[in-house]
Amino acid sequence: MRLLFELRDRLDGLKPNLSTGLLILLLITVSFFVNLGGWPLFDVDEGAFSAATKHLVDSGNYVTPYLYGEPRFDKPILIYWLQGISTSVFGFSEFALRLPSALSLSLWGVALFYFLLQTTNIKVSIFALLILTTNVACIGVSRFASADGLLNLFIALSFFDIYRYWEAQHKRFIYRVFLWIALGVLTKGPIAILVPLASGFVFFFLQKDLKLFLKAVFDPIGWLVLLLLATPWYAAILLDQGQAFIDGFLLKHNIGRFAETLEGHGGNIFYYLPVIFLLLIPFSGLFVPLFSRFSFKTMSSLDQYCYVTFGFVFIFFSLSSTQLPHYLLYGFTPLIILLAQQQESFKSKFLIMLPTFFACGLFLCLPEIASMASEQVKAKDQQMMLASLKDEIDSIYWFSLATLLCLLAWISSRWVQIEHCFYLTAIAQSFFLVLVFIPTIAQVAQSHVKEAAQFANSRDQEVVMWKAHIPSFSAYSVRPVERRTPELEDLVLTRIQHLDSLPDTRVIFSKKGLVLAELVEPFPD
Repeated sequence: MRLLFELRDRLDGLKPNLSTGLLILLLITVSFFVNLGGWPLFDVDEGAFSAATKHLVDSGNYVTPYLYGEPRFDKPILIYWLQGISTSVFGFSEFALRLPSALSLSLWGVALFYFLLQTTNIKVSIFALLILTTNVACIGVSRFASADGLLNLFIALSFFDIYRYWEAQHKRFIYRVFLWIALGVLTKGPIAILVPLASGFVFFFLQKDLKLFLKAVFDPIGWLVLLLLATPWYAAILLDQGQAFIDGFLLKHNIGRFAETLEGHGGNIFYYLPVIFLLLIPFSGLFVPLFSRFSFKTMSSLDQYCYVTFGFVFIFFSLSSTQLPHYLLYGFTPLIILLAQQQESFKSKFLIMLPTFFACGLFLCLPEIASMASEQVKAKDQQMMLASLKDEIDSIYWFSLATLLCLLAWISSRWVQIEHCFYLTAIAQSFFLVLVFIPTIAQVAQSHVKEAAQFANSRDQEVVMWKAHIPSFSAYSVRPVERRTPELEDLVLTRIQHLDSLPDTRVIFSKKGLVLAELVEPFPD
C-alpha cells in the first residue's frame, strides 16, 4: 500500500506515459478478472444472454438471437457477438461469457483514469479508479454476462468526448461521440442516445453554448458514422423478423419499460435513494461532503456537467415504471468523478468505515435474512432454496468474514492514517465479495440448476421447460430446450410446486425445488 501512495505522489503533475498506462491497466484488469468464472451463471438475465449466445454460435445465425427457440428482442446484437467470439476462443464457460464485461469495465477504468489525469490530477485519478474498481455495483457488473458493462463503457466514452468537444471545439471529438453512441445503440438501443443527448443539451445550455451543441448534433459526418455502424444490423433483423422486432424491441423493451412495469421490476419515486447507497459501498459516506457543500454557481464546468448527467439519469429512472438497480450505472461516471474529488476534504473515519460495517452486518445476518425471506415467499422452490442457505454457508465463509471484521477493526484504529482507510477498506471488501460472498450466493441460487442440466445432458431425451423460466439451464444444456406442453418421451424441467399439475410422472432429479421428470401418462386431449 505504501508503494502505491509513493507512486501516486511521484506521478503527481506528470503526463500519462507508457509505463503508467501499463501499470494502471494491470491493476484494473486484475481487479476485474479475479475469480471471473468462479460460480455458475445467474438467472434470469445472465442465463438468458448466455443461452442466446450459445444458440447464435451453434446455429450460425448472427442476426437474430434466440431463446427457447423463439427470437429474443430484449437487447441488440453486439454483446452476443462479443460473447460468441469469446466462447469460440476460450470454450463455452462462465469465464468466457463474462470476459466481454470484464474487458469493458477495464477499458472504462483506463478511459476514466486518463480523462481525469488530463482534467484534474493524479490523486483524483487514482482515487476515482479505486472507486470504479471496488464499489459493489461495478464489481457485480464486471462479473455478469450481460450488456450492461459494455453499454456503460460507451456511455462513459461519450461523456468524456462531449466534454472534450466543449473545451477544444474540435470535430474529431464529435465523430468519436457518434462512434460511441452507435456502438451503444448496437449494445442496448435508444438509451445510448438519450443519456448523452439529454445531459449534453442541459450542460451546453447552462454554459450558454447551445449553438455549439446543435452544431455537433446536426453534423452530417457524425450521422454518417452512426448510420454506417448501426443501420446494417437493424436493417438485417427487420428483414428477418419484421414487425415482431419493432413490437418486441422498441415498443416493449424500450418505450414499454418506461411507461409500464415489466417483469415485476417496479418501485417508486424514492426507489433509488437507498439503492445508490448500497451500490456505492464502501464509498457511500462520500455523499456527505458532496452534497453538504453543494453550490452549483461556484463549481467548475466539469463538476456542473457531472451533476447534470448524474442528475438526469437519477431523475429519469426514478420516474420510470420499470426500475432496476443497474440503471443507475448509466450515471456512475460523473458520480465517481464528483466523489473522487471529496477525498482530501474527507476527515471522518467513522463515515469511511460505516458503509462497510453495514455491509458486514448484512453478511453476518445472511442466514437469518434468508430464513425470514423464505417465510415471505409463496413459491415452494424459492422456500426450499432459501432454506438451504444455512447448509451452504461453511466455516470458510465465517472465517473469511471474521478476518474481514478484524481487518476493519485494525483499519479503524489510530495506527492507520485516514488517507489509507478507503484504499484498505475497499480492497478488503472486494476480495471478500469476489472470493466468498458471491460464490456462496451462487452456490445457493444456481448450483442445482447447473447440476440438473448436467444430469439432463447424460440422457438422450428432448428437454422441455414447463411453467418455468430458467435460461441458465438452456445455456448449460447440450441440446435445444423448448418451453411447451411436454409429451411422453420428453424430459420435463419444472418447479416442484407445478409437479401436481402434470399427469402421472416419474421424478428422476430433484434438488432445491427444481425437478426433472418423465411423463408416465400423456396430457389428456
